[in-house]
Amino acid sequence: MLFLDEPATGLDPRNRGEAWEMMRALVADGTTVLLTTEYLDEADQLAGTITGNDQDRVPGSLPPFFPQPADPSTCLPSRSADSP
Repeated sequence: MLFLDEPATGLDPRNRGEAWEMMRALVADGTTVLLTTEYLDEADQLAGTITGNDQDRVPGSLPPFFPQPADPSTCLPSRSADSP
């Protein structure tokens, strides 16, 4: 399991895309990745589940904002706080 806390913060667009590709490659190799981000486009592109935080509590999980790619290996799986 790999925890990434806002890994793309401060990166230029090219390096941000490269970071996304590295994260996708980790997931494709079987690594579970927990990603925190303030960028909604990043969450939408990389997450299988999006979980919000309200004053240090997780109120629930939402599906990604836009339909996910047909190839699930391009999405980073995540778990919400209420998942087993």
